[in-house]
Amino acid sequence: MDPSAVVVVTAVAALVLVASRRSWRVLRTVVTIAHEGGHAVTALLVGRRLTGMRLRTDTSGVTLSRGRPSGPGMVAAAFAGYVAPCLLGLGIAALAGTDQYLVPLVVCLVLLVGMLLTIRNVFGFVVIVVVGAVLIAVTWYLPERFAQASVSLLAWFLLFGGLRAVTELPR
Repeated sequence: MDPSAVVVVTAVAALVLVASRRSWRVLRTVVTIAHEGGHAVTALLVGRRLTGMRLRTDTSGVTLSRGRPSGPGMVAAAFAGYVAPCLLGLGIAALAGTDQYLVPLVVCLVLLVGMLLTIRNVFGFVVIVVVGAVLIAVTWYLPERFAQASVSLLAWFLLFGGLRAVTELPR
């Protein structure tokens, strides 16, 4: 299949997954993982101490860190979660059509391992292990063209899903 056709097909598929209430109810947790990961990574980058993360069955989550309770570091850590899914999606998209398409999957796997070290509930642990297993399967077992399409689908899903999650905030 033509690479531009793959981009269009995976974009439409991601849009359908994000727009569908049934699939969104399940897959929104992937966006929550990216969201909480954004809080966690930024908290560490600004010198806060990460104390734990939880993912909940209602697709919400919480990331706890210690440090100064106000100031630019706290603001950055709080803000980062909301832009993290879209930024991660953009980063993945930048590599999706190149020979480096597996790099974002490996980076995501490394980040998931880091999250496993701080997760504080069974549901969160199970979800991260399942998402990690899917990424491993894509990385090691799918033929190259399907793995590239999967990377493109993930990029679009995070972009569209990150936007939908932010629009749902007022509710």
